[in-house]
Amino acid sequence: MVYQLILPMGIFVTVLLLGVPLGIWVAGLRAQEGAVDAATLVIVLVLAFSLYAPILAMIGVMELTRMAEASFTRIRRLLDTEPMALPREPTTPQSTTLTFEGVDFAYVPNQPVLQDISFTVPPKTMTAIVGPSGSGKSTVLNLIPRFWDVAAGRVTLGGQDLRDLDEQTLSNHITMVFQDVYLFAGSIADNIRMGQPEADDTAVQNAARQAQAHDFIMALPDSYDTQVGEGGASLSGGEAQRLSIARAILKDAPIVLLDEATAAIDPTTERALQQAFARLVENKTLIVVAHKLSTIEAADQILVLSDGKIAERGNHATLIQQNGIYAGLWQQRKQAQSRQISA
Repeated sequence: MVYQLILPMGIFVTVLLLGVPLGIWVAGLRAQEGAVDAATLVIVLVLAFSLYAPILAMIGVMELTRMAEASFTRIRRLLDTEPMALPREPTTPQSTTLTFEGVDFAYVPNQPVLQDISFTVPPKTMTAIVGPSGSGKSTVLNLIPRFWDVAAGRVTLGGQDLRDLDEQTLSNHITMVFQDVYLFAGSIADNIRMGQPEADDTAVQNAARQAQAHDFIMALPDSYDTQVGEGGASLSGGEAQRLSIARAILKDAPIVLLDEATAAIDPTTERALQQAFARLVENKTLIVVAHKLSTIEAADQILVLSDGKIAERGNHATLIQQNGIYAGLWQQRKQAQSRQISA
């Protein structure tokens, strides 16, 4: 897609703009030979530059047209996607125990991302998923709210296959806080209230306080009525993240999915977010994809993924003693902390 947009346009613009120096060079040669007088030369150059203005404007229109075509292609792919099958007779989970049973998954056929993934997350425990980039950590997390269906095996909640639950039941059991936060155009209160649309102003403000967001909200010109803009454009990354946590706190679902949200945030904001996370996960089942290993030392179980498979599992102390992948990642972290930049 990038080559389709950039390469043809780059060639076209290059050839077009070369006409200016080429025209000046040819006109100069003709003037030196006496074939063109100075007045004619000036008029030709002025007219040439006048012609280039609408041509350059046309290039801008052509670029917008090609971008629109690319956007239309993506929209068409979305509209052509088959909706996931919904159960004819929805079931009800008997508990909040989450289980992966021999799960395989691939975004593209014959290119497996996950292979034979099996583990159980008991209620009110913390499970951390770690591993090298591209090992399938976020994919595991995204299968739980059923963003995709598994290719083989099954994911169960309270003994019931996720494919046998209706959308509302699954949504009521799961809260998601991911690294890339998206806020919708509207007020801060509206965005927090999406966690529970019928919540009153008091509940919204209590959730914001627990998410360490109330103080910065009250400092805004319109406090909770402040418009955040599409995608939360008027807020910083840390502020948007705290609003997403407030939304999750207000929803109060028993299972919290957390894709490490403090990886690219300054230490001051990270401290506030860690306090907000602590309130969010009280008496909850927590499943976290961890990039900073220091955040998951206290996890009840740690799953180490490698090439789409569970290579190691256990708590922090057990995995350190095994001297495997996790121990290597932990050692790298310690070495990185000890490095200093010298003059």
